[in-house]
Amino acid sequence: MNQIFSSAAIGAVALLLGSCSAGNDDIRDIKNQALDKRAYECKDIRKPPPGYAVACGNIQRECQRRSELLGYKLC
Repeated sequence: MNQIFSSAAIGAVALLLGSCSAGNDDIRDIKNQALDKRAYECKDIRKPPPGYAVACGNIQRECQRRSELLGYKLC
């Protein structure tokens, strides 16, 4: 029984890690102008739902990353 539970837990963790990395690749494909628009929309919401707050955090980190690469503030 413990072996089945362990296998299921390992599978769930692998699935979660895979889905997180896929989301990060997608955000890097967004053009700068669209990223700026999304960042602005995130700042406009006072109490975002938890999932939206996570997405907004990812958008903010990507804005910071691109700003450092470009040498000026993007979002």
